[in-house]
Amino acid sequence: MLPEDTGSHAPAGRTGGSSTGAPYGAPGTTVRRQDPVRRVGKKTGPKPRFSRQDVIDAALDIGINSFTMAAVASRLGVAAPAVYRLFDGRDDVTRACLVEVVAEMPRPDEDADWEAVIRHWAERTWETSEKYPGLARLLMSSPENYEHIRDRLQSMLTTVVDRGFTPGQAAFALDLVLGMTLSSFLGGSSVRSAVADVAVAAEAQGREFDRSSMERSDREIFEYKLQFIIDGMKDHCPDI
Repeated sequence: MLPEDTGSHAPAGRTGGSSTGAPYGAPGTTVRRQDPVRRVGKKTGPKPRFSRQDVIDAALDIGINSFTMAAVASRLGVAAPAVYRLFDGRDDVTRACLVEVVAEMPRPDEDADWEAVIRHWAERTWETSEKYPGLARLLMSSPENYEHIRDRLQSMLTTVVDRGFTPGQAAFALDLVLGMTLSSFLGGSSVRSAVADVAVAAEAQGREFDRSSMERSDREIFEYKLQFIIDGMKDHCPDI
């Protein structure tokens, strides 16, 4: 014998309903409000326990050319999604790192002549590359990153133009010198290794070979190259 139907069951095909079992919208019933739709692009969740500067410092410590968002988060002791509350992604962090790095480079002395200014920017670029591993490779392999430091590059050009160069000459000079600086920083050891191989082959044939040049450091060789370029500019600096 079937149990008597009390009318408390929901109609077939319906789920949910009011807490009283009455149809939706009936007088005296309460309908639960749906959760609000999450807005696209709106960052939600608890406020991070770290700052943008903490993220930049972590990325620079790991390596400006090799860090990952996961590695930065691990360094900070947080989950990776937390970092995205402050930065849109890795490119955004890279941009912030570059801006900070170049901002640390001091300007040349006001009374410095053009030779001293050219040397200043080259040497500061070398030293900054030493301080921040991966910087030179990042700039050489991804030239589009120069766009992030356009303001500082413009400042560099101005310091050279103020010493009597045309804008075109200043652009040529800095392009040549900074390119040489970064490539020398990255490839100096490789070149000397190749020279050493040539020396060994020459000596095996009974020829004398001066090895003194191979004992110089990368920085010393860079300084020789820089002076060579500056000496050449004294005679002629193209206007591009």
